[in-house]
Amino acid sequence: SKRNGTPAAKMPDPTTHAEKAARMERLLRTQDDIAFAAIAAMAGQTVRVLVEGAGRTPGTLNGRLDNNLVVEFPAPEDLIGQWAQVHLEGSRAALLTGKLVESNTEKL
Repeated sequence: SKRNGTPAAKMPDPTTHAEKAARMERLLRTQDDIAFAAIAAMAGQTVRVLVEGAGRTPGTLNGRLDNNLVVEFPAPEDLIGQWAQVHLEGSRAALLTGKLVESNTEKL
């Protein structure tokens, strides 16, 4: 790669912009496949979730796991700001989906 003060800095770049873009697209697609598979593999676990706010789907809330992943699950709005146990049932791309198991009245 070109770095000031190195012989490569004076050499022409043999890789076209289109080829660089195609390589980046393949890399990002591969990373998405790996990440989505890891997220999908979490299904079946029951996890502690910090309930943050309303989900995208009406009647659902969003919360974060300790690894910063987001889970959406049906629950009443009075759980916002509390901890909840959520059973992970599946995923949609990078979003986990689940079902409320129990909530904790401990507020932050």
